[in-house]
Amino acid sequence: MDYGAIYGALEFLAHRWTMEILASLADKPKGFNDLQRSVNVAHPTSFNIALQRLVDHGLVRKPSRRGQSYALTPAGERALPLVIRFVEELGLWSEDEVSHDRQAQGSS
Repeated sequence: MDYGAIYGALEFLAHRWTMEILASLADKPKGFNDLQRSVNVAHPTSFNIALQRLVDHGLVRKPSRRGQSYALTPAGERALPLVIRFVEELGLWSEDEVSHDRQAQGSS
């Protein structure tokens, strides 16, 4: 198993807004403004950088003409179930750990 590739993928996915953008495009393609609103980004510049990274890495297709939408590529569609599962599992793990840590801090 190539742990370097795994760590690289985790680092890529952990970049700000990456997982949110992929998840937002799961239902249907979206125009830039709709996509930005669905991700609820406070800083448009960081959103634009994250979106361009996904385009550059071949996970999101950029519209070729005005009025078209951003959409997942086949690679993005393959990554999506992994991202969703990762977020779900991480959420469960963090709830357990945060709860455990809070209980431990409360008893000391």
